[in-house]
Amino acid sequence: MIPQITVVLVDSLTAGRLKFKNYLNQSYRVLDFASAEAAWSKMLKAGPALLVHVLRGKGPDRWNLVRQVRSHSQLMYLPVLGIVETLDPETRLRSLEAGMDQLLEAGCSRDLFLKAADRLKAGLENAYYYSYGKFLLEDKFGQLPSEDERFLVKIHEFVRRNLPKADLQVGDLAEAMAMSASQLDRRLQRLKGLTPKQYISEHRLCAAFHLLSTKKGNVSEVSAWTGFKSLSYFSTRFSERFSANPSVVRENRENPYYNAPWQEMANRLGLAGHIQIPTQYSKKKEINNSLKEK
Repeated sequence: MIPQITVVLVDSLTAGRLKFKNYLNQSYRVLDFASAEAAWSKMLKAGPALLVHVLRGKGPDRWNLVRQVRSHSQLMYLPVLGIVETLDPETRLRSLEAGMDQLLEAGCSRDLFLKAADRLKAGLENAYYYSYGKFLLEDKFGQLPSEDERFLVKIHEFVRRNLPKADLQVGDLAEAMAMSASQLDRRLQRLKGLTPKQYISEHRLCAAFHLLSTKKGNVSEVSAWTGFKSLSYFSTRFSERFSANPSVVRENRENPYYNAPWQEMANRLGLAGHIQIPTQYSKKKEINNSLKEK
């Protein structure tokens, strides 16, 4: 089952919140809140792809949540769909100044609302695709004398080009390689000791390490570029793989045992030149291995 994209919905009016949540429920996972304060405390962990903010009343502080989003390093690129009761010129001006991407009136049709939400979400995805393709290492391959090496290069290229897709499935990989899922599994395990699912996961995590360690985007951006739907899930998986928090790696505070894991992964897959493969990613792991040997 493909996980749904998360949308944060903020509306102080219960009836309005229920209405827009019902609009979104078929296509998105909706986290709805009655106040901007309650939404803000959850947004960083949720890693949403869209914020729908319904503005009620006339106070100047009704744009505070949008300003907070635009000033935060991990959320500043989050698309914001504003819903206003009356779309007068003054409200439009103040909303755009605060950082809203698109405005609709509260009485808009369901189709118009969903079209606006889908376009804003798609715009963010396109930006992620562009950034990922621009910043990720372009591996250079030499001559490929064997069928197995051609197979590995083809699968590597397909996964890399499709890595920003959070819904990338083993079935997609098998179809691209013109074989069944069981055939793909047997061949990958024979050549590299990895299942297709592990192969995709290793690409995601090691590409994320490379992007973070070279400061090509913040943690939230890299999480999305490499196909993770949830920022909290990305942080958990990344920490398990490299024994370091993503923000620590980005700040270049990693210890000397983190020796180019992206290159190590490429070497392991047979797609890189003469690169020393590090055996440890943390001092803790090194100590544990030493104890086992004793």
